[in-house]
Amino acid sequence: MVNKLTTDVLVFLFDDVVSPVLGQIITRHRWPVIRIEKTHQALRQVHLSHPHSIVIQIPRGALLDEALSLIGLLRRRVSHVWLVAVAPSHHHELEALVRRAGVSAYLSSDDSSQCMEQTVMAVHEQAQTQDVPSPSGINQTRVP
Repeated sequence: MVNKLTTDVLVFLFDDVVSPVLGQIITRHRWPVIRIEKTHQALRQVHLSHPHSIVIQIPRGALLDEALSLIGLLRRRVSHVWLVAVAPSHHHELEALVRRAGVSAYLSSDDSSQCMEQTVMAVHEQAQTQDVPSPSGINQTRVP
């Protein structure tokens, strides 16, 4: 559990497996990783650590609905936090669902490590300089 007063980036997982690309970035930046079992657990961590950005690894299968619910809840309750979704692989339908739920940026594990890291860092830099994620800014683009 993260007990620091401020954590710039939090990573939320719904299962025990981190994608290799995301895992490299987490290790390099030493971002705290929190396995989410209940939605209130995620909200508690956000309120304890005051992150600028949250990276949510989108799960496969039955846990997808829980991830979408969490994204919607975070968007409503802590709208100042930038949300980055990392999907297991790119699917247009999944991207549309995740964007409708309220993410600031969408990536897939198919993206290169460099591309994913650059995008997460760009979102994080914007999060530090802007109070509220713009619905027409970075979330309208997808890294090719």
